[in-house]
Amino acid sequence: FGQFYDMEHVLAFDAEFFFFVLLPPIIFEAGYSLERSSFSTNFGSILLFAVVGTFIATVVTASGLEAMSHMGLAPFNADNDVKGYCLLFGALISATDPVATIALLSGHKYKSPPLLQALVMGESVFNDAVSIVLFDSFKERYFGEHSYHRHGFAPFFAGILDFCWILFASCAVGFAAG
Repeated sequence: FGQFYDMEHVLAFDAEFFFFVLLPPIIFEAGYSLERSSFSTNFGSILLFAVVGTFIATVVTASGLEAMSHMGLAPFNADNDVKGYCLLFGALISATDPVATIALLSGHKYKSPPLLQALVMGESVFNDAVSIVLFDSFKERYFGEHSYHRHGFAPFFAGILDFCWILFASCAVGFAAG
């Protein structure tokens, strides 16, 4: 069994290594390659698309999956954690990277307006971060040590406060780091 343990250890996914070592350079490069004037001019629209759009995609995906589970079409047990699993999956799948769209917009055959390119590129940088924050918020809310739905707090508002805290703290660290 020793060889199987070693293989499991080698193939294990370390989330902390991913989030703190691998992901920051990727996000930094994506943000650094943006055209600063278009990005800063359209910052409000980009945040609206990224935050609200990702949240809507998460809720719609989770609601559809939860409805399918109640109809017996999705393989979940009928316990209290179905909503949590559906929201986790919705947050995980809602962040889309528009690689094909960006390639098409910057190609030689189709020339897109700079505004559209700035909106798509800016939203693609932020929607990954929003999805990560949503996933962590839902994970803590439904499956964490201090799960809100098991202690009777107002779960919706607690989730929103958690989301806002992580979002603003991350932005503060990013701005402080330059």
